[in-house]
Amino acid sequence: MKSAQELGIRVIATNHIMPENLIKYSLVIPRWAEKWVMNLAWKDAGRVLRKADVVTTPTRRAATLLENASGLTGVLAISCGIEASKFANRTPTTNKEPRILFLGRLDYEKHIHNLLKAVALLPKSLNVKVEIVGDGGEREYLEKLAKELGIDHNVEFRGHITDQELPKAYERATLFAMPSIAELQSIATMEAMASGRPVVAADAMALPHLVHDGDNGYLFPPDDVKAFADRLLKVLTASQEELDRLSENSLHLIQSHDIDTTIKIFEGLYRGDVQEPEESADNLATYSLPIGQLSKRLSRSIMLARKRSAELRARAEEAGAELRERAQEARGEVIEKIEEVREDVVFAARRIEIRVRKSVKKAAERLRREEQ
Repeated sequence: MKSAQELGIRVIATNHIMPENLIKYSLVIPRWAEKWVMNLAWKDAGRVLRKADVVTTPTRRAATLLENASGLTGVLAISCGIEASKFANRTPTTNKEPRILFLGRLDYEKHIHNLLKAVALLPKSLNVKVEIVGDGGEREYLEKLAKELGIDHNVEFRGHITDQELPKAYERATLFAMPSIAELQSIATMEAMASGRPVVAADAMALPHLVHDGDNGYLFPPDDVKAFADRLLKVLTASQEELDRLSENSLHLIQSHDIDTTIKIFEGLYRGDVQEPEESADNLATYSLPIGQLSKRLSRSIMLARKRSAELRARAEEAGAELRERAQEARGEVIEKIEEVREDVVFAARRIEIRVRKSVKKAAERLRREEQ
């Protein structure tokens, strides 16, 4: 920061982490000292961030937390943004074959154990499938827990998946579950919304900013497994009309998190040519208003946008597949050329080896003759 300031370069700092997320993995901090250490970490963050020209964080709730904990003022709330068209699809949300998706790090603060416990409380007749995408330190424990709960046959741990597989994971889900208690925004939740899926999430940190209870999904009190199961059941047994409503509202809300707007705001901050610092559209008062049922005009507009975005995604996937095919062909040609060169090199090496052996043999024979 000091070097940037000396050169007259603007410094924009953004915070996407909570010290609380790191405490769990510390082996040296005793439990009685955790609160004191967290307060110290926040104050130190404030000391460093205060040197920046502008400080941002993804949501207003995260900005308020940062200001209160670090002593900073004027923190801007700017959504991380999302390229929604990458996740657009025309597949209606359905619970005919109910499937719950979780995507993210398999670490303690995500509270995935609560998801498994909640699923174990659901009626067995629903035969709910759970798809868990991602990896982390809790995976072995979670796999063991699923077995202990008797639901391991319905839970699939996918590990990491490719970018091409990612949109399809959201598309085949009935709902997305996010039980985490430490989200400053949650990109995965936004991707699920862009896929038109309802979300059931913990009423913690910034998740209520994305999940409007009763509009595009449901919130449950953190760590209340029974309430979690109840909210899951609401979606898994909802009528098709209700699923369509929740889906449309997700698509409606995600429009305020447009990546192009986020980029435009940050570009202005870096240039320093903005008189009044701007925040993303999800901070407007209208964003937090209850939705209920969208008007017919808005519903038609969203469905049209969904159709166009799905077509755009399909074209992008086709182009991507073609590029990958060409790259594979080119790779094959390169490998073939390398093999040809390798064979030439091996042949040349053998000829040199033969010559060397002959030379050594002649030299040895000459020495023997001279000795005689």
